[in-house]
This record gives sequence, structure tokens and C-alpha cells, in this order.
Amino acid sequence: NTTTTPFSINNPSSYNESTTTAVYDSLGVNRTLTTFFTQVAGSGPPPNWATHWELNNSDGTMVASGAGATLSFNSSGQLTGGTGTISVPSLPNGAAPLSIAQSFTGSVLSDLSFGVNGLTNNGNGAGQYSGLEIGSNGSVIAQYSNGTTKTVGVVGLANFANPQGLVPTSNNIWLASQESGAALVNAPGSAGLGQLESGVVEGSNVDLSTQLVNLIVAQQAYQANVQGINVDQQDVQRLLQLQ
Repeated sequence: NTTTTPFSINNPSSYNESTTTAVYDSLGVNRTLTTFFTQVAGSGPPPNWATHWELNNSDGTMVASGAGATLSFNSSGQLTGGTGTISVPSLPNGAAPLSIAQSFTGSVLSDLSFGVNGLTNNGNGAGQYSGLEIGSNGSVIAQYSNGTTKTVGVVGLANFANPQGLVPTSNNIWLASQESGAALVNAPGSAGLGQLESGVVEGSNVDLSTQLVNLIVAQQAYQANVQGINVDQQDVQRLLQLQ
């Protein structure tokens, strides 16, 4: 009851419950944000709940504190109001001012004991680039050591009205021509294009058994031709000797 007992962080009797979460500044420094809940006497029914907050460094020293949003509930215990923004204009490490949006959406009022069933925090600490992967839709996704990911590009696939009109150059490279038409570039999986398979080596699209048989037949034909040429050369050599 803040009316008879003014709220004080150092006085546990001035608030009913508290919960903490990690927040990060623009330099990736981790700090602890503690939110305190105090039932407001004389409000309601059902009563409103006032919130206060405290921001601490990792060593426990306080950076800032203040009053937050006031939570209100209907007769079914559903939250009807309770969002706010915590502003910290100055940080000791020179990071950009903090602006933390607090939303208590989903909170309910009941006779149950206080508890935090879910928490969403979109902040992250500093991280280094650790890897890259390509999704089936062509997204090029960079991975970082702090667990975050970021889409840095998209691999496009090209189709042609007449693929047979492409002009081969070298190293399996083909060029568009008037016969092939202009390249129609789209994301994988759209406009009739296929999906991408990251880290997969393309397999052969021929029957290996058939090709092996053809290779043996070609080798036999080559050996027969070579033998024929040898015999012909020997005959020519004998003719020259007879002359």
C-alpha cells in the first residue's frame, strides 16, 4: 500500500512482488531490470497494481530507477491496461539512451500465487559472426555467437522462355541470347522454380550402369581401331622396303 508505506526499493514491505529480466544497451552490455508490483489501496475493485523499476549493472550497482505503468484488470481478472516505456537517458559506459517498452499483455489477476509463466525479450548481447546457411527459399542467413540470426541476402534463380537457346561458354557457364529470351529472376519456390538444398552435392542425372557399358564398348572399339592402324602401318612399311 503506497499510501501508508511509500514505495522504496530498499524496503521489501513497500511492494508485494518483483521479477527480473536481462536488458542490453547499444554496446551489447547486459544489465538487470527489476520490476516491482504493489497493490494500490483504494483502487478498484478489482484493485490496480502499480509498478516500479530498477536498472542495475552486472555488479549490482544501480544505474537508474523510477515508476512504471499501472496495471488495471476487469472483473474476470483480465488485463485492461498496463503498458509503458522506461527511459534511461544516460548510461555509465556511454551507450545510447535506453528506451525499454514494457508490455504486460497476457497478465491475469487471480487468487493464485504470483508467478511469471512467460517472458519475451528481444534484446541481445554482443556477438561475433559464426557461420552462414542458405534456406530452401534462398535466404542467406548469417549466424552469430549470441544466438541471433540475420537475413543478409537472397539467392535468386533465373528461368528462360527457351532454355535450349542459351549459349554455352566455359566452366558450365551459359549466356542469354535472343533465342533464349531475357532471364526471369525470382526467389526459389516461386514462379515454378525449385527449392534450394543447402550443403548438398548434386548427384548424377544419368544411369551409371548404362554409361559404364557404353564406356567398355567404346574402349573395345578404340582398341580395335588402334590394332587396325598398327597393321596398316606395318603393311605400308613392308611396301616401302620392297620398293
